[in-house]
Amino acid sequence: MIRVLGHLALWPPLYTVGVLILTMDLLADRSIDWRACLFVGLCAHGCYLLDRVKASDNRLDPADALAQPARFSFLSKHATLLRLLIVLGFMLNTAVGGWISPWLIPIPPLALGCVFFYAGRPPLADRPRIKDLPAVKAILIAGAHTALATATTLATIGTLEPIRSPAVLIPLAIIGTLVFADAILCDLDDHDADRAYNTQSIPVLLGRSPAWRLSMLAHLIAICTLMIHDRFTIGSLGFGFGIVATNLAFMRLRRQRDAVDARLLPLALLLVTLR
Repeated sequence: MIRVLGHLALWPPLYTVGVLILTMDLLADRSIDWRACLFVGLCAHGCYLLDRVKASDNRLDPADALAQPARFSFLSKHATLLRLLIVLGFMLNTAVGGWISPWLIPIPPLALGCVFFYAGRPPLADRPRIKDLPAVKAILIAGAHTALATATTLATIGTLEPIRSPAVLIPLAIIGTLVFADAILCDLDDHDADRAYNTQSIPVLLGRSPAWRLSMLAHLIAICTLMIHDRFTIGSLGFGFGIVATNLAFMRLRRQRDAVDARLLPLALLLVTLR
């Protein structure tokens, strides 16, 4: 069952909610808003599922079959139903966004469009996709998560005040660096497939071990900055310990993407609860 939940892209929404909780706390010092959590969760689910099943069968990515054959087989078998689920989720996501603020209504179609242009077709030797360009996978994922969480936070609180000060760069840098580091860890699962199809992810460019060390360094920078920003609260210390401890534990896993996606939400809840 846990494996099927991973196939259905149900862990990435939890990760996205974790990013939102961190953003609302660091950027606006606000408590959790369940409507905002539902909005970013639905948005993430639609985007990640579209990335996996594409818009049609002839657009399926052979690199996915090489990286995770069991997942690819499951998704291919249920592709039509899952594409319908994406459409229904998109409609619900747009409605929830409009409920929070009219400014969020354009985000679901924009997000799905970005996924389509980012990786909406199979890799071609003479025409690389955006995700195939050097280091772009991790950078764009970090930027997308940070932008979605920031836009949702501002729309939910109804003011642009948090981003009018240069001090906003610190929480945004913390969040972006955390997601960047997690994206590198996730790309370790795809190393062989990315190399075979010339997707120049950071693990392909640097190698597995150097990429893991870069991820750990990025995590440590983000954690230390967070601790200083929060004045070494129990929550920030627990969050930092949790990230480092799970990074070390994940080294024993054959595939770590789902575990990386699942860990951020409980750690974010720990951070905001123990401030």
